[in-house]
Amino acid sequence: MFFVACGRMLVFDWGGILGQMNGLRADCENVSATFKAKAWLAYSFFALASAVFMAFSALLSAVLAPFAETRRRVVSWLLKNMLGALVLKGFVRAKCYGLEVFGSAEAAKGKGKIFVSNHTSILDPLILLSLVPNAGVLVKSRYKSWLVVRFLIKCLNFAVVDEHSKESIVSAEKEMESLLLGGGNVIIFPEGTRSPDGRMRQFRKLAFKLAKNLDIQVVPVAVLSKYAFLSKGGKWFYPPEGNIFKVKFLEGILPKNFKSAAELSDATFDAISKSLSEMSIKWRKKQ
Repeated sequence: MFFVACGRMLVFDWGGILGQMNGLRADCENVSATFKAKAWLAYSFFALASAVFMAFSALLSAVLAPFAETRRRVVSWLLKNMLGALVLKGFVRAKCYGLEVFGSAEAAKGKGKIFVSNHTSILDPLILLSLVPNAGVLVKSRYKSWLVVRFLIKCLNFAVVDEHSKESIVSAEKEMESLLLGGGNVIIFPEGTRSPDGRMRQFRKLAFKLAKNLDIQVVPVAVLSKYAFLSKGGKWFYPPEGNIFKVKFLEGILPKNFKSAAELSDATFDAISKSLSEMSIKWRKKQ
């Protein structure tokens, strides 16, 4: 969904987790009718909640129009709490999936931070937006046609980028810089698109150039799910029964400790890949 990336793949062994993912393809059609009904109810409730959120936020935005920064912070708070109620609590209690969070976004020092995560599911940005306060996201330009995304771009300073346009990249960088200098946080998925097999792809350097230029802390985030769900090229609509998402906020990385954005990018990549490897190994040992 976010800034495009391609290139090297993660080299450690994902055999156990990927084997489960591949096995799910054969089992997905056997999801029980009760679970399917529960999934439809969850999707419907999410759509209704999104509509209510947009309507209420639009009203607030009109009232707070003269106070752009206050408006952004209020709408950001509403979005975080709405997603938190659904993604972190409601869907978990309904057993659509399990969720385990290690560490905290608030534990990272400093006001404006860049949260960098691997990306395998459409749920990734929703989970991180529900956990990271006062956050904006870098969004691909093709998603501007989505009503909710267009609304968030307008109200929350979500940065839009067309990876084929140098002018668009420069504009997105300025928007993110403005948000960070104002004390906000930015969430970026530097692989650029969801991984179809769970393996990480090479990071693009935009997030890390921004961090170096502003001396902004980078917070790596590792996201791992037991089964693939809403991944790129995925063919199943229903959440797999017994799925669990693990989200781990790692120790912040200071740009001043690295000579270049490329070195900072490599250090962040390695931190996330190491954490994913450790989590997957622990998962396999429990089975």
